[in-house]
Amino acid sequence: MQQVVQLVERLGLTDAPIMLSGETGSGKEVVASLIQSKSKRAGCPFIKLNCAAIPKELLESELFGVTRGAFTGAETKAGQFEIANSGTVFLDELSDMPMEMQVKLLRAVEDRQIRRVGSNETRSIDVRLISAVNKLPELCVEKGVLREDLYYRLSAFHIPIPPLRERREAIPGLCRTLLKNFCDQAGRDVPRIDDAAMDVLKNYHWPGNVRQLKNEMLRLSVLANGVVSPSLLDSRIKMELVDVPAPEGKWTALQVLERQAIIRTVAVSYNMSDAARKLGLGRQTLYNKISQYGIEKPKKKGHGE
Repeated sequence: MQQVVQLVERLGLTDAPIMLSGETGSGKEVVASLIQSKSKRAGCPFIKLNCAAIPKELLESELFGVTRGAFTGAETKAGQFEIANSGTVFLDELSDMPMEMQVKLLRAVEDRQIRRVGSNETRSIDVRLISAVNKLPELCVEKGVLREDLYYRLSAFHIPIPPLRERREAIPGLCRTLLKNFCDQAGRDVPRIDDAAMDVLKNYHWPGNVRQLKNEMLRLSVLANGVVSPSLLDSRIKMELVDVPAPEGKWTALQVLERQAIIRTVAVSYNMSDAARKLGLGRQTLYNKISQYGIEKPKKKGHGE
């Protein structure tokens, strides 16, 4: 993640379009905001739009604006590109944008002009575009949900955002920062996260990524009184603490937690590749750890490749 931050610092000096990719909740919007804050457009409008959340029949008017009478009930309104003029537009979940709208977006980006729905008048725009997809953009192109020409136009720089499980070293700092922010907002004393609770937080696989971690710190900012102990953690996270027999004294506390996580993840996963993905491990690494921890190998049925 440090490499991402360093790249963001450099990209702030350019106006090049940037495409972010990463799992839902991995922090793409946070990175987009950081890019904006480091750019020459800092202090100018920063408009964030989720393409998956806007009905497709309203997307064009939301982006480019609309004139009165363009459709039943329509009143003249500027679109987000006009509102963001001189600033930045962040288009999240770009691959959920209908293909016909992607064509219009490509034309607007290349011409640096937009046309309100129902109008023949073109308007010049000066915006920087940051877009995001929740899979590798090449895979989105291959699946036919992202136009290849739009992909190349919007990805002068492609920044993959790793999921939280692949940057566990960042978890303690994130936890303390988020917990402090929520407590400061509520006017509460900031609790200390004890070592046992932090061990669980670091070893949890965080399927919801940074978004899930943020929600957990919000919970703890309300519930904790002085110290965050494992008992206060959300039940999904506390599953890591359920006793799984292990030879006494054979492994460290962190290894015991990892062993527990592997046993439970393998038990509920469709196959070993799925289990490895959920745990943030390579498939062969997972097999090695199963052998290392003396875990009974799963039956082939339901756990094959």
